[in-house]
Amino acid sequence: MTFEQRFGSDLRVNLHFHLLALDGVFSESGAVPLFYEVGAPTEEELNDLAKKIHRKIAKFLRREGWVDDDGQWESWESPEEIPLALELAAVSVPAEDRAGLERLCKYISRPP
Repeated sequence: MTFEQRFGSDLRVNLHFHLLALDGVFSESGAVPLFYEVGAPTEEELNDLAKKIHRKIAKFLRREGWVDDDGQWESWESPEEIPLALELAAVSVPAEDRAGLERLCKYISRPP
């Protein structure tokens, strides 16, 4: 699940996303599905992902006429640098910790 947050705790505009995801996969190898935990991505894997996302966004912005081939903004009179921060504050909650899971869900889905 992904929750879009538009403000920080001080109510300044701060678009960011809270994501709740499984850290593994289920397998139906028998009568009862089994869960297999998968380790966290490495820094290299995260960098590769960020590069792929950057390439796709840049291609989209060029195709839509927002930026030229050099990456300069076309539609803005005074171009500004757009800060991009990728912050992973990974929190893991064991499946049997139902109270912990509930706290995490309440935290990531909270309003401003």
